[in-house]
Amino acid sequence: MKWIAFLPLFLVYQTGLGAQGPSFSQIPVTANIDSLQNILPSQLAHVRFSTLLSLEKSLLLWEMRIDSTYLDEIKKDLPNYPEAKGHYWYFNSWQQRIKTHSDKAFSAAKAAYAYYKQQNDSTGMVSALSNMGIIILERDEQSSSDKPHFGHQYLEDAIALSRHSSNPELQILYTYALGRMPGLKLLGKAGNQILPQVQKGLALIDKHPQYISYKPQLLNILTLLYWSKGQLKEAQEYTLQIINLIKQHKRSVPIAHLYNLGFYYEMLQNYDKALQTYQVTWEKAHQSNEPSVRYLWQTSAGIHAALVGLKRYKEAATWADSIYTYGEEFDAENVKTKLQETVVTYEVEKKDARNKLLEQEKKLAQAQSQLYFGIGICATLGLFITGFFIYRERLTNKKLKNALTEIVQINQARDYFFGVIAHDLRRPFTSFKDLAALVKYYLTAQRYAELEKISQAIDEMGRHTLLLLDNLLGWALTQRDEVPYNPENVSLNEKIRNVVQLYQSVAQHLQVHILTECPENLSVYMDANACDLILRNLVDNALKNIQPGGKITLKAVVEKETNRARLIIKDTGRGMSLEKIASIKNILAGLAPSNLSRGLGMVMIGRFIKSNHITIDLRSNLGEGTTFELDFPSAKLEGRS
Repeated sequence: MKWIAFLPLFLVYQTGLGAQGPSFSQIPVTANIDSLQNILPSQLAHVRFSTLLSLEKSLLLWEMRIDSTYLDEIKKDLPNYPEAKGHYWYFNSWQQRIKTHSDKAFSAAKAAYAYYKQQNDSTGMVSALSNMGIIILERDEQSSSDKPHFGHQYLEDAIALSRHSSNPELQILYTYALGRMPGLKLLGKAGNQILPQVQKGLALIDKHPQYISYKPQLLNILTLLYWSKGQLKEAQEYTLQIINLIKQHKRSVPIAHLYNLGFYYEMLQNYDKALQTYQVTWEKAHQSNEPSVRYLWQTSAGIHAALVGLKRYKEAATWADSIYTYGEEFDAENVKTKLQETVVTYEVEKKDARNKLLEQEKKLAQAQSQLYFGIGICATLGLFITGFFIYRERLTNKKLKNALTEIVQINQARDYFFGVIAHDLRRPFTSFKDLAALVKYYLTAQRYAELEKISQAIDEMGRHTLLLLDNLLGWALTQRDEVPYNPENVSLNEKIRNVVQLYQSVAQHLQVHILTECPENLSVYMDANACDLILRNLVDNALKNIQPGGKITLKAVVEKETNRARLIIKDTGRGMSLEKIASIKNILAGLAPSNLSRGLGMVMIGRFIKSNHITIDLRSNLGEGTTFELDFPSAKLEGRS
């Protein structure tokens, strides 16, 4: 281990920080990352900055991750080493790409390329261009397979820049860019041209072992190539080679390779190994500070499929909730990301339109100046005409700008509405998945008690789906400004009794007691359908958040002095945090859009209590349950004055 003492000097020599700064190829890569981390605290400024760059590049190539702490330290030291800004932006682009923030990742990679180009750093330029191209390809392939993939132009630039280089690292990067050029959809068709070049790249790495960290990337191209051609056995073998190579160098295997291996085992119907690999992936997904919701969702689905393949249906059933929970979170993240990307795109287009308008105004001002210095009546007439057209153009631009703003708002509302629909309808339809297999299994095992439970579950899902459809119908009417309001004297006791009867079987299944206390002759003046919708949603929400053995109470009282009725709906469920209470109150008041985790229910309650002049109050504490109080404006006890 004596060589470690000389490592700082080696890094300074390699990176050349004392001169103009290190090029991308001069940043050393090592599999002995732990040793670098151990000596980092004791290093001086120059050597420490070199080590930070080496750590980030080594972590990226070996483990496909970026350490945020090291990246923050690099950013902090950039004023002292401005020539290293390209490296910072390159590592930042990978950090955003790993987080699936495609717009931020592309912007950072573009900034890195600009710095590398300024310094004539060919290796950095090719790396940044390849990253830009792959970011766009991955984004476009996820959104639409028919959409033109604009990432090709950046990969073509990377290929052109490295094609005829004698630098081994650039030749390897050329192979990588060439392999990613077709995209996943067309990779299989281009395999005959790509395969020989990848084999040359692997041979080049064997000849220059200092570039061994690039080998997993080239092997991954072979994996994707055989997967796209349907040759899953070969794809699985190359994935194993990647994992074994990384383990051989004592590095942590990226979760993507572990998941891919489990997927190939599953597709090859080797369910035992698939289950083992998915379980390792599941554990790794929980080890990071910010677990990937995407891999938690996909891995739980993989474990479920492997258990079904092994005919271990009872164990498979326990994973259904995980699939639904993480799938919901993943969908919510996607909707949020798409909305953010739409806003960013709109802001960019808005800025471009403003710049064009300013340019037009500048040109028109110049034209005015030229006409102003003209002669006589012709100049005056020309100025008048120009002023008239300027007024017309500005008026037109103003109308176009207002129309653009309205279109963007409509598109955002549409995307949000689709996201809410997908969220609310996903739960009941996801729950139907695999019911046939479970029913068959219970019939074979003569476990009729479980069949009765399934029938209860189907009944519950049917009621829940009906409630969702009612909410969607109400939402559609509110979007058309057709909120139904046909007030009449409604028997509150009868409405409460109908809702309790509707959910009685669900409550019995959950071992939950529903208690009611309401004067028999109490009526309130409101829309009858709105009353049904409000009560169903509040009771349904209480049942979702209550534990077995809990209690839900519906109590109605009359204040004779004010001629108002108050309905208290209280549960002994999990309760809510202050942040969630504030969020729901804003939704009920119409001050903020609904969080997808709440669904349309709270939105519709807010709309209908407003149209029926009802006030609502919410109180809750974590672990102590939740209470909703509804204050009806007009009430009376039939038969009394």
